[in-house]
Order: sequence, then structure tokens, then C-alpha cells
Amino acid sequence: MLLFLLVVASPTGGGAEEYEGGLNEGDIAGFLLESVDDERRTVERRLRRAVVVTSVAVVVTAATLVIGTTSLSVDQDNGRLVLTARGLSALNGLCDNNPPELHGTLDVPTLRHDFVLFRIDKGGCRAGRKTPVRVPRQEVLAFLEDSGT
Repeated sequence: MLLFLLVVASPTGGGAEEYEGGLNEGDIAGFLLESVDDERRTVERRLRRAVVVTSVAVVVTAATLVIGTTSLSVDQDNGRLVLTARGLSALNGLCDNNPPELHGTLDVPTLRHDFVLFRIDKGGCRAGRKTPVRVPRQEVLAFLEDSGT
């Protein structure tokens, strides 16, 4: 905004009063046209710079908004996932003893989706920490977050 104000408000150079030639009307008209043309070029050059700077500012602002509103990392909590009997039976192929609670890491934002992503701790099931287990949200009774995390 300041650059656009500068384009319009700041002086562009000398004016017609600096003409030092004779009183010939043709010479005066030529000088005035040249003076106006120089001023126009100066304003256009400043305007181009202001447009470039404004465009860069718009891109930086948009990038800031995108980065600011999206998380670069997923909110994860460690704890125990308590499932319904039906949810536990769905994990038959992964867990040998089907414990009523599974300890691991929950991707918290997935609690708002149809499937919850949960990484079961090593030793709890054959599914390792690297591969999240997708559990239907309606089969999740509770998530008990570990204290201190």
C-alpha cells in the first residue's frame, strides 16, 4: 500500500518552470511533451515495482495462511484404546490374545473421521508401530491417554 502511495504522491522530477530556451512555442510544447512523457515513464516504472512487491506480499500471505491453518505434524497421543467386542474380533488376524485394551499411539484428528488410526505398540500385536491399524470409530469405546503425555 505504501508503494502505491509513493507512486502517486512523490515528486517525479523537474517541471515546466525549468525550461531555459527561447520563447518559441514549438520548443516550449516539445519541452512540455518530453517532460510529461518522462514523468509518465517514472510513474509507470514505480507502478510496476509496486505491483511486483504487492504480488510477492500476496503470495507470502497466502503461504503463511496455508502453513498456519494446516498442521505440519499430526497430533498424536500415547495411551490405551478400548474397543467393543466387535472391534476386537476385527483384530483377530493381528492380535493373538485379543486384549480388551490396546496400548499404542492414536492419531487424534482421526477421532472425527469414520476410521481411527492407531499404532499398536510392539509386543501387543503383530502389527508394528509403523503401520497404523484402521479401526471403525463406532467400535471405539474410549481412549485412555497416558498420564504425563
